Amino acid sequence: MREEVWERRREQNTKTWCVVGDFNSIRSLGERRNAKFDANHRREMRRFNEFIENKELVDIPMVGRKYTWYKPNGLVNSRIDRILVFREWLDKWPDNRYYVLDSSVSDHCALVLKTKTMDWGPNTFRSLGIWQKDNTFKTFIRDRWGSYEVQGSRIFIFKEKLKMLKAYIKVWNIEVFGNVFQEGEEIQKRIQKLDTKDDESELDEVGREERKLLLTKLSRNSLSQEALLQEGSSQVLKHRDSNSKYFYSVIKWRSVRNGLREIKEEGQWVEEHGTVKEKVRDFFKERFRGEDS
Repeated sequence: MREEVWERRREQNTKTWCVVGDFNSIRSLGERRNAKFDANHRREMRRFNEFIENKELVDIPMVGRKYTWYKPNGLVNSRIDRILVFREWLDKWPDNRYYVLDSSVSDHCALVLKTKTMDWGPNTFRSLGIWQKDNTFKTFIRDRWGSYEVQGSRIFIFKEKLKMLKAYIKVWNIEVFGNVFQEGEEIQKRIQKLDTKDDESELDEVGREERKLLLTKLSRNSLSQEALLQEGSSQVLKHRDSNSKYFYSVIKWRSVRNGLREIKEEGQWVEEHGTVKEKVRDFFKERFRGEDS
């Protein structure tokens, strides 16, 4: 019955919506405790994951508890209640969390979805590892950095140059890595064309040199594809165009998912960003304090 419901949901064309409730299914073995698993359970788990992946749904972070359902005898616990959203939902409301409240009468815990945008200050400057593998990257950075003329204190000059460099890096990234999958396919087609020509009549010196250059380009392209896939997810394999909205939503959501938006202190969740910053700073300050200090 539940699979029929999933299939009906899959046929819906609406994008900006979320699904909330008891799915009576788990996504991994770690989401159920003290329960036996047989072939049917594993098949059901696989189909549930396939439904989420095929529909490009996002399983947003859960806060508060590890499980959402507790058997009355307390021996078996499961995470069968969850909130799934489309990526278009995240374009409108990016900062989503749902909290698991204490259970009362029901053996299920109530879920509370919260979404709000807070100003955490300027975005940090981040460098992707894939940039370092491009031969032109360091030269590009050196030339751009040296071309900026800024007056003021050293820290002001550094801040302003970094701001200007960030804007140019965005453009450079699109130009160099914006469509590596399509570029790779085009290179392979050109190589295959030369191979076919070589089978019919041996390539001349110009043809052999062209093939050599194409193989070098293909090798660099493969490294770029691998790095981009690591930045994204397995679903990128189904969406070969790295310029697609889906690809960039994967990167964006990974950042949101890994972000720290609230902390729990003395049993209470603290969400005020100034307090969260202060508590995180105090934690790491104490963490890295010398033993003798």
